Amino acid sequence: MRRRRINILLRRGATLTEGIDRMKTYKTIMNGLTKVEEFVLCVITVVVTAITFINVLSRYVFHSNFAWSEELVINVFILMIMLGCALATRDGSMITLSLIFDNVGVGGKRF
Repeated sequence: MRRRRINILLRRGATLTEGIDRMKTYKTIMNGLTKVEEFVLCVITVVVTAITFINVLSRYVFHSNFAWSEELVINVFILMIMLGCALATRDGSMITLSLIFDNVGVGGKRF
């Protein structure tokens, strides 16, 4: 697989060292984006927890709640799920359902 990538880069007129430098740059950018995503997820988690706590507190203490808080929490939670899935996919830790694949024979695994 690595040789194929190198051959593709060499066909485009790039030298081997240019291809390696591009991959190092790509990895650096992706690692930076991962750190940004992790930070955003941490901040979002704290904000959602704080908004929910304040809303519950205001509902039971002041007998009124914020009308916008539930909708904001739901939409931000969806954003958290999407960012979390992106991070899990990059790390290779997504949950897979392999019940059928694990229980078929060798003939079934060819497909």
